[in-house]
Amino acid sequence: MVVCDRLLVSTIAHHQAMDENIDITDALAASESITPKIQILLTAKEEVILQRLAMRPTRTRFETDRDLLHRTQEKFLAIMSHDLIIDNTTLSIEETL
Repeated sequence: MVVCDRLLVSTIAHHQAMDENIDITDALAASESITPKIQILLTAKEEVILQRLAMRPTRTRFETDRDLLHRTQEKFLAIMSHDLIIDNTTLSIEETL
């Protein structure tokens, strides 16, 4: 079993949110052989996500640009098919795992 915290769909959504021209059809077709058996989406309320990000010693552009964060989330949800959604707003890291 392989557990991965980032898939091709995340990368595509991120680059599309940055207005980069990525052909989603070709990208997803190229990754067909590594399609996951199950996809679990971990989510939380925005204020909790922002609090957690603020605790990190360093942050990337993606983590500091709220508009980019929102655009990426919208793109991601539009193209990802998930089997299970876990709202970990009130859960610790240990409880989520």
